[in-house]
Amino acid sequence: MAWTTPKTWTGGELVTEDTLNEQIRDNFNVVRNQIRYAIVEVFAPGVTVTTGNGKKYIPLLTDFNGMNIVEVYARVITAGTTGTTTIQINNSRTGDVLSTRITIDSGETGSNTAAAPAVINATKDDIATYDNLRIDVDGIQTTAPLGLIVVIGFQYP
Repeated sequence: MAWTTPKTWTGGELVTEDTLNEQIRDNFNVVRNQIRYAIVEVFAPGVTVTTGNGKKYIPLLTDFNGMNIVEVYARVITAGTTGTTTIQINNSRTGDVLSTRITIDSGETGSNTAAAPAVINATKDDIATYDNLRIDVDGIQTTAPLGLIVVIGFQYP
């Protein structure tokens, strides 16, 4: 289903079920089903990434109620070397969201090229009003990366 440019109605025009569905229902569904992103700077550029739980917290308000986490990505500003940086997202209500954590491999700056892609646990991806997400850095390379940004995508099921 694709977005339909809204119609300019004229007086006396007959409104049909198909026209209303296309103009209102279908366009509403396109907007509703878009992925919304939270982009979080966990460590500023030039700051050494360190391990630990709760490196950043993301409180989710009513707009996220009923959504699912559908996409995750992490990026460092300066790549680390020797080993892997691993990142977990934890929901204070449901626990660890990722069954396979986000990884950034040695010499790389983004998780999109990771040998082991992150996997979202479908039993832990549901979001409710006032959930609190916690970014945990579970491991870093021997030569630590600098700067860390985590992106989380949310969508209605």
